[in-house]
Amino acid sequence: MELWEKTTLEMMFTAPGQEKEVKQVLRNATANVSPVAVHTIGQALETLLPTDHHYEAGVTIVQTRLVPEVTPPEEEAR
Repeated sequence: MELWEKTTLEMMFTAPGQEKEVKQVLRNATANVSPVAVHTIGQALETLLPTDHHYEAGVTIVQTRLVPEVTPPEEEAR
């Protein structure tokens, strides 16, 4: 079995006139991201948004999956 892992960051921003927060997803992030780094990324992204949007929160999501090794058909015939 092979271990497959994927880290995603979800950054939430408040936007005027919207009840729900605006979510920005950053895929394939580095594993073991520190909370300080997540906050720093959120603040950096806030500078790219209109002035009435504000960084609210960041969430790190780590997905792990066990992937079975596949044996090529020619090796099975031996």
